[in-house]
Amino acid sequence: MKLLVIGSGGREHALAWKLAQSPRVQFVYVAPGNGGTARDERLRNVPLTDLEELAEFAHQERVAFTVVGPEAPLAAGAVNLFRARGLKVFGPTREAAQLESSKDFAKAFMLRHKIPTAAYASFEDAQAAHRYVEAQGAPIVIKADGLAAGKGVVVATELAEAHAAIDTMLAEGAGARVVIEEFLSGEEASFIVMVDGKHILPLASSQDHKRLLERDAGPNTGGMGAYSPAPIVTPTLHARIMREIIVPTVQGMEQEGIRYTGFLYAGIMIDAHGNPKTLEFNCRLGDPETQPIMARLKGDFSNVIEHAIAGTLNQVELEWDRRTALGVVLAAHGYPAAPRKGDLIAGIPAHTEHVQTFHAGTALVDGRLVTAGGRVLCVVGLADSVRGAQLAVYDTINQIAFDGMQYRRDIGMDTQIDIARVRSYLLHLQQQITTSFEQLDESRFIQDPWRREPGERLRGDGVSCIIGPGDLLESGGVNFSHVRGDTLPSSATSARPQLVGCGFEALGVSLVLHPHNPYCPTVHMNVRLLVATPAGADAGPTFWFGGGMDLTPYYGFEEDARHFHRTCHDAVAPFGAELYPRFKKECDEYFFLKHRNEPRGIGGIFYDDFSELGFEQGFKLMQSVGDAFTKAYLPIINRRRHLPFGANEKAFQAYRRGRYVEFNLVCDRGTLFGLQSGGRTESILMSLPPVAHWRYNWAPESGSPEARLYSDFLIARDWL
Repeated sequence: MKLLVIGSGGREHALAWKLAQSPRVQFVYVAPGNGGTARDERLRNVPLTDLEELAEFAHQERVAFTVVGPEAPLAAGAVNLFRARGLKVFGPTREAAQLESSKDFAKAFMLRHKIPTAAYASFEDAQAAHRYVEAQGAPIVIKADGLAAGKGVVVATELAEAHAAIDTMLAEGAGARVVIEEFLSGEEASFIVMVDGKHILPLASSQDHKRLLERDAGPNTGGMGAYSPAPIVTPTLHARIMREIIVPTVQGMEQEGIRYTGFLYAGIMIDAHGNPKTLEFNCRLGDPETQPIMARLKGDFSNVIEHAIAGTLNQVELEWDRRTALGVVLAAHGYPAAPRKGDLIAGIPAHTEHVQTFHAGTALVDGRLVTAGGRVLCVVGLADSVRGAQLAVYDTINQIAFDGMQYRRDIGMDTQIDIARVRSYLLHLQQQITTSFEQLDESRFIQDPWRREPGERLRGDGVSCIIGPGDLLESGGVNFSHVRGDTLPSSATSARPQLVGCGFEALGVSLVLHPHNPYCPTVHMNVRLLVATPAGADAGPTFWFGGGMDLTPYYGFEEDARHFHRTCHDAVAPFGAELYPRFKKECDEYFFLKHRNEPRGIGGIFYDDFSELGFEQGFKLMQSVGDAFTKAYLPIINRRRHLPFGANEKAFQAYRRGRYVEFNLVCDRGTLFGLQSGGRTESILMSLPPVAHWRYNWAPESGSPEARLYSDFLIARDWL
């Protein structure tokens, strides 16, 4: 059979690609299609956009059924026309499509049917809209009432931005309307279903990234990338969205005399308590959500569409690839304001089992593929994890080129930075570690809370936990710091020029513990987070995690080394197989003593500048490393603490230690591990309170090996 897909975007390419996989399908017409659909032998472009002409074409070619992709032909009544001609078509009627074509209709509909959404008001008069915004304050959301290809939304963080959006959207003259909504915070998800008028069939969950720039900065777009499934949509939340939003919508339309058929897309905001609210409705598949969803869908999709048209979706079950699909949009120069057309596109690799490239704004001109719209391509990867899909996609993107190409490098990463949660965890970690050692030692940690006042260069607070000579430990400190500043020091930005002048916030736990028994290794561990905020309204915060642990053994045991490395490996393995070798290598290189030409000890793991997994996964990695510390270290201590030793062993311990521990006990007391190596700033901040010197005031003798150690490792830090 022959099928027809109406549209020219990446959504339509993915739909046609999936439909063409059916052994029952001869080929799929795409009207008007794009440069990618023109190159696929299973697809055939049809240079038609007029609905009457398309209906006649479908009739003449005996098309089995038509799927309408974009919102514009739906709002123009494409489904009404095809049905009037006796043609099979899947999509909502003009009346049903009002859920998308009019924001005012959708908000009033949700209000009538008690569907959870943001509070709102609609205006045609600009002065009334301005007064409303002044009364409500910012942040606030301004929406154009009509269709805007996913871009008629301004999330105004300042009143001036809101007023400008109102003036722009109402400048169209008579009939123009804006909808002004309460700003909703939380995490957004795309919830898409198929509806046959009565039965509802949910598709796989997905999550898209609307903003143009990384860290969810810059203007809103039609979408810069998406991935499926969306972890935030748990089975419980899925059932709740169906019960509170989707089913009432379909039933509400029927109660108002409108039979809803077609795809129904609900943009959902999930707040901190897990409560969903409706941001918007779209009456078609989302773009770019369609691309990863179609990549995961198994089976004959043409059969599913036939059941939807026949009103028998209740007889269909969808099967999904268990892997994660992630898509990244490559956009043209000037997108979204004024995308440039005509740039030559090169390097697109062939489709594989793991990576597909779907075309959107492309065209063939004299046999050459060129840009022809704002969003040009969407590269989709399939892998067992989000990280694996990212690696596949970005490796493919590195092969593609066109002038002015822009894309986000953080698709699939969570960018919601929750410093309060990190602080709570770090304080818990500090308490858990000190309690564990107090149970083994006759001494207790002395808690010394400190605070840097607002007038100081660094502001913030911390808790230093110091332990003196006891049964187990000769000395040690487990320290928590949380500091803020207006400008990062130059040593912190020498390798990061983009962060010059940024304000910052940093917090972490750092420890050094030195046992009495030389057969028990000294240990260092830290975990930390830094957030830097560039100036400028379009610039979002930059964050990275860091951490690690290592041992300084004086009489090493293979059993201890293997246990330590295995525990470090197990702590990072769930986040990617490539991380442990990478983190171990960084630790081995970092702790190599150049002046002695030997390693300082057992290099465990070390990482810094780490944000590639996004905030949530980065935070989970921090927790995994922090929680692994006692598992890695306490069994070694318990095995070795009672071994007999004499003066020679103790002297050798002092020599190998090289006074390193005393220095760290000072500098890590209230710090975020401020060492630097090879010109690369390994961390950023020190918040050492002056009172630290009450216990430790040792300094190396000039010209001694210890002094050379510090000159090698401790480059001058300008924030001290």
